Parts: sequence; structure tokens; C-alpha cells
Amino acid sequence: MKAIVWTDIDKIEIRDVPLPEPKENKAIIKVGCTGICGSDLTIISGKHPRARKPLVLGHEFMGTVFSFAKGASKGFSIGQRVVVEPLLSCKVCKQCKSGNEHVCKNLKLIGVETDGGFAEYVRAPIDKIYPIDDSVTDEEAAIIEPLAVAVHAVNYAKLEKNNTIAIIGAGPIGLLIAQVVRARGFSKIWIGEISPFRLNLAQNLGFEVIDTKKYELLDRILKFTDGEGVNVTFDAAGVPFSCSNIILMTSIKGRIVMVAIHKKPCEIMFQQLSYREQVIIGTRIYAKGDFQEAISLVEDKKVDLKKTITHIFSMENAIEAFRIAKDPTESCKIVIKQS
Repeated sequence: MKAIVWTDIDKIEIRDVPLPEPKENKAIIKVGCTGICGSDLTIISGKHPRARKPLVLGHEFMGTVFSFAKGASKGFSIGQRVVVEPLLSCKVCKQCKSGNEHVCKNLKLIGVETDGGFAEYVRAPIDKIYPIDDSVTDEEAAIIEPLAVAVHAVNYAKLEKNNTIAIIGAGPIGLLIAQVVRARGFSKIWIGEISPFRLNLAQNLGFEVIDTKKYELLDRILKFTDGEGVNVTFDAAGVPFSCSNIILMTSIKGRIVMVAIHKKPCEIMFQQLSYREQVIIGTRIYAKGDFQEAISLVEDKKVDLKKTITHIFSMENAIEAFRIAKDPTESCKIVIKQS
């Protein structure tokens, strides 16, 4: 079968690789669409701490059930459309036993530690696949995984009535967080972003935007909130710019939700954090139930995933797809679709 394989730093190839075989409690999924994630780009650059080459990339994917290990169907049928939660937890550590498999001490992901969804077929645990309604397109279904990340972040934020919200970064996760927040009934949402392309996407989705190349994000947020700051700030950018603004743009008793993974240490104004009695919340991927909630949001048409997808490529054009994915000035979410 054909697959996109990370072979060396800043190098991927389209290769013929063996078709995976079903194992105990596993299914083989015939891949339909796979999304390119920022972590895929981190892997390709050689900066991911856990990925090892050669590796078939891809953890955001959907497809149809192709085959099962003997006795492993668990109610699924051959040809059924599904999305895959790529988390592989050990199920024996303290966190797994307490229901927190997403922060498993030995957590692995399909597409990071094991071969992933940028292939014609992929192996996945049967308890990590979910049926998807036919009203959801293949392209939308491939973006349910990052939507689950947004759902988890919003759940952890514990939004309260009349909260005001700021989101730093209008990339895929930032736009998805904004949509989940709006689906919960909140309307005072501001998104800060430097890329005109992504600012336009946010505006087309109906959000108030702040061009951080033109304006100081902190000044604009304070102006819009009568100097109080927003009740909840989501960091979906993961850059030093976030750290320099995030405390003062968040209100007294406010909550700061760290969704992006910062690649380098950055300075935080802990003195102001204490004076303002704020809470900083770390989040990692998604907890039990978040994935199904993401599916329901899409099936119920409460979020618009189509407007976040800016490019669709075939497997044959994967190298060009990854080149464009590196440039936030001309792309947001990119998916690779099997022919």
C-alpha cells in the first residue's frame, strides 16, 4: 500500500509499505481522509521528543472498517464509516486506572509512536473507533480529532454565565475553540491573530478579530472590556507573544487555559498572577467523553468544520501539501484525501 513516510529531518517520501494485519482487539481501517497537524510538522523537523523514523505519519483520520481480528468486531460492520481516536494508553498506570487515560504515564499515539493515517490502511484498537453519520463528509470527519482537543479545553475552562473570552491564535485549534465556545451559548469572543489569511477565516466564521500586527492585543482587549480583561483566555498559539500578554489581558479571578504546546520556556508574570488570583490550566489532548462530544457537535451542525479546511490534496501531492501546511499565511487546515 502507499503511505507518507517520515524518513529523515525535513524529509518525507511516498513509499510502498506492507499492509497492516489485524491483531487482537484491533481493526484495519481503510483510510478516507487525514488531516495535517502541527505536531506532524514538528515530527518532520526532528523536534518531536517521542517520534522515531521511519514513521507513517497521521493521527487525525477517518475511514471505513476493512477487517477485524477474529472476534473483535464489537458491533461494527465491514464498510462502516468511522473516525479514530488515536490515543494508546497502557491501561495499568495510576492515571489510566483512575479514568484519566489521556494523561497516561506511558501514553502513545497512532501516527507518533506507531504507524498512522497517512496511508491507504491503518491498524487501530477496536475500542478507539467511533461510527460517524453519513451527513458528515469525509473531510469534516478527519477534523473531529482536533475538534475533540477544543472540546476538552473548553470543558476544562468551566465557563460561567456572561463570561467574556479571548483566544490567542486563529489557527485550526483556535478557530475550533471559538466555535465550541459559541456553541455553548457565549457571544463575547475575541480572537487575536497575526496572519491576515487566518484573520479572514475567523471573520468569515462570524467572530470579532484583533489584528495583532496592527494593534497591541492587550490594549484592544482592555478597551473592549472597560479595562477589566476577559474572564477566560485560551492560548492556542504557543509563542512567547502569548506569555507576555496573557496575564494582564485576563481579569482578576480569571482563568487561563494553555492549549498550545510551547516549544521553549517563556517568562510569566507570576507576581501579577498572584495579585489577580488567576488560575492557569494546562490541557492535554482530550479526556474520556470529549471525542464523542466532538462527533455530536458535528453531526448536530453546531460547528462549521468546512470553513477551517483551506486545502484538500491527494496522496500523490502530499509533499506539496506539507509544504503549504508550514505557512500560516496561506493555509489553515489541510487534509489529504484518498482517491
